[in-house]
Amino acid sequence: MPSIDVTKQTKIVMPKLQKWLLLGLVFLLLFLGTSAYFFRRNLYKELIKPTIPFQIANKPSVPNYADESAWLKRGTPISTNTDVFFINPTAYYNGKLGWNANIAEDNLTTRLRQVVLPNHAAPFETQNNMWLPKYRQATLYAMLSQSEDSRDALDLAYSDIEKAFDVFLAARNPNAKFTIVGINQGGLHALRLLQSRVANTPLEPNLLAAYIIDQAVPASLFSTALPANMGKLQTCISPKQVNCVFAFADFDENDAKAHEIFSLRSSVWQNNIGYLRLDGKATLCANPLNGGASPTARAIANLGSVSANNLEEGTRPALLPGVTGARCENGLLLVDPSRPANLRPRRFELGTLHKTPEYNLFYQALSNDFQTRSKQ
Repeated sequence: MPSIDVTKQTKIVMPKLQKWLLLGLVFLLLFLGTSAYFFRRNLYKELIKPTIPFQIANKPSVPNYADESAWLKRGTPISTNTDVFFINPTAYYNGKLGWNANIAEDNLTTRLRQVVLPNHAAPFETQNNMWLPKYRQATLYAMLSQSEDSRDALDLAYSDIEKAFDVFLAARNPNAKFTIVGINQGGLHALRLLQSRVANTPLEPNLLAAYIIDQAVPASLFSTALPANMGKLQTCISPKQVNCVFAFADFDENDAKAHEIFSLRSSVWQNNIGYLRLDGKATLCANPLNGGASPTARAIANLGSVSANNLEEGTRPALLPGVTGARCENGLLLVDPSRPANLRPRRFELGTLHKTPEYNLFYQALSNDFQTRSKQ
């Protein structure tokens, strides 16, 4: 009897129910993936939210700014009008570890040294002029929420900034000019420091300029109706102007959601009120490509963007000129989203809108601006 080849004559048929279950699973995964992408900002916010109320959470030890270890950079007193007090941006992302960072945390220090120093502090650094304190910065979640816990965490962080500022003032030539630079959370603390410790004090005439970057600065603070806030400080509207505030926050021109979040939900400080939401109020926008002289500048005016990570100290980063122009519109600095990958936010990284960028689109422009004002 001839043998039967069952491999050729047997056909496995998937039951119809199994097909539908498999198809449903595929659609469910697609739905979940799509939802996670479009709601990634809210998802990230929940992932980093501290689980313990501020009042009962452990607080890191108060930094001792008489000790070198409390500074990432500590300048030497000089009399060339270039002293810079730099308040670093948020580099502490995981709120599960507490509301405020411990300045001794290795990951935090590494992130500051590898990303913040070469990309964001370097444009303002000349001849040991940089004073950059470590501080118990509030977790990123505190910048995304107006809760009482968030305000308390920001208050604690700011208390360190004032202590470090006092050490900075005591060490430098009291008659020399100085500059304050604050980025992101550092910009929020700089905004408060200007109102609380500089404006309407003997320090006010000695402020060369304050650069507040990636942080909302309400234009109303400079209104004559609120003279107690910014004193005689003006907004920077020309590259040779001093005793002024230079502020901008840049966004891809097509990222409407980011524009909305910044314009409505940014936290700001006003002396007679405290922390409050921006809620659509008009903000300062100075174009870094022309010293604030005009709202718009073409890419040809941009002399160098950088992606300067993990550089050895003292190494000058490679400049990439003409990457993007910039224009101020509705208080936002809008830039071209068609940039090299290393000069764009990481598309699929959670929280990328709120994290300190690992690049600086206006590195050379800011360096030139600072040098020009320093010579006035």
